[in-house]
Amino acid sequence: MSHFIHQEPVLQALFQRYRAHNIEYAVCGVLQNLVVLGFPIRDGFGNTFEQPPDGGGTRMDVLTLDLRQPHNDLIPLVLFEVKGGGSTAREAEKQALNYAQAAIRYHRLRGIYVNTFVGKDHDILFASWVVDAMDTALRPADHSHNSYTSLWSDPESRLWRFWQHAKSKKTPTLPPELLSQITAYCHSSFAVEYAMARLALGCTKVNARTTSISMSQRIWAHFTTFEGVDYIASLSNAADDLHTELIFEPDAFRSLRSIHTAENHLGVRKIIFHYSETSPEVEQV
Repeated sequence: MSHFIHQEPVLQALFQRYRAHNIEYAVCGVLQNLVVLGFPIRDGFGNTFEQPPDGGGTRMDVLTLDLRQPHNDLIPLVLFEVKGGGSTAREAEKQALNYAQAAIRYHRLRGIYVNTFVGKDHDILFASWVVDAMDTALRPADHSHNSYTSLWSDPESRLWRFWQHAKSKKTPTLPPELLSQITAYCHSSFAVEYAMARLALGCTKVNARTTSISMSQRIWAHFTTFEGVDYIASLSNAADDLHTELIFEPDAFRSLRSIHTAENHLGVRKIIFHYSETSPEVEQV
């Protein structure tokens, strides 16, 4: 007899009720009480039970949420897919994978633990899985064991050990510090994309034209600052209130050989006017 069934007379009675009458929805009753026992509120867990309107009372989705996280956020820890009589393990696994992938995307998880339960021949069979963000299939939690085990017998207490492992590891989320860095980077990236989109839209409306810069005259630049770094926004041969930085002074005694730019993914930081036939040194950039 499994660890859970052996320890709890109420679970034994519920299981015997299911085995004696083979009521289709009784498998859900057994699992509801089993999950609440394994993941109690007093330990920081919340369990949500959903009965999808799929034409019968033989399916149940359960999501165990973990409150033992930074900022007291409820984060999905374990997902349970329960199938009553007449369903196959393949159906349960397919729906569990879809549900797990949706939870990972929505909550931005690195992964989630999964159990599939299938009622069959007056017994309830289970298997344990892990799904990571990049997975396209359920992965057996125990690499040496991927078959289904009877919940009533479970001689090696596989379910109990799997749940203890899940609770000890907590939800595999990214560290808060890394999330803050990613958020800041995304904000900067979105700001640049928005600015470029607005610029493109503005140029379309005002009949964009090609502007020439004479190399025989002085060149002045207008710089814009983003995150403490100066980027060239526009050039002009005439100094004005906008173009205040002189970046090129023509030399009547030498011929200009090449022009180089120092830039990154956000824009041009510097323009180098080179009079030699060799490329400028990195230090000059």
